[in-house]
Amino acid sequence: MSDIGKEVRLSRLFNKKSGNSVMVAMDHGAVIGPVKGIVDPAKTVFLLAKEKPETFFMPVGIIKKVYKSFIENDIPYVAAIDSCTFMGPEPDYFIVSDTVEHAMRYGATAVSAHILIGPARTSDMMKGLARIARECDDLGMPLLAIMYPWGFDNDFDVKHVKWASRVAAELGADLVKTFYTGSKEIY
Repeated sequence: MSDIGKEVRLSRLFNKKSGNSVMVAMDHGAVIGPVKGIVDPAKTVFLLAKEKPETFFMPVGIIKKVYKSFIENDIPYVAAIDSCTFMGPEPDYFIVSDTVEHAMRYGATAVSAHILIGPARTSDMMKGLARIARECDDLGMPLLAIMYPWGFDNDFDVKHVKWASRVAAELGADLVKTFYTGSKEIY
């Protein structure tokens, strides 16, 4: 597979002038419940899309309900293809719940997946992310890895955040979202 598709898709996620990206995360519904601001995803996307963020990310189930706002405002979107729920017996275990190919069929420009680095099931989440990264490479789809140190005395410790980010890079992620440690100077 050519890397051209991945390069084209990645370029759509960033502002051409600044090189920055405002990404609206709306992948929290299953994890922590319908929090304020995403209780009505269609309304939230309708309002925010007019402000022209570079992208949104959310599960395909929500994309099905809001994609017309993305079309009308020419906004690419990222499909979250994993999930967990704090309401369940394994609140710190993200499972792969969708496929890269399915996300592509719904028009996604990239996919996202989480790993919590620290819990007992970390290695299972790493295997899932590695498999997703291979599928992304095969299909020319960018992968946003959401990497959080979890269960340490200080999950925001720079050492933990850097290590979690390194895991994402080594497993094949194209982009990494993680905790902000308080200052860009300390990186």
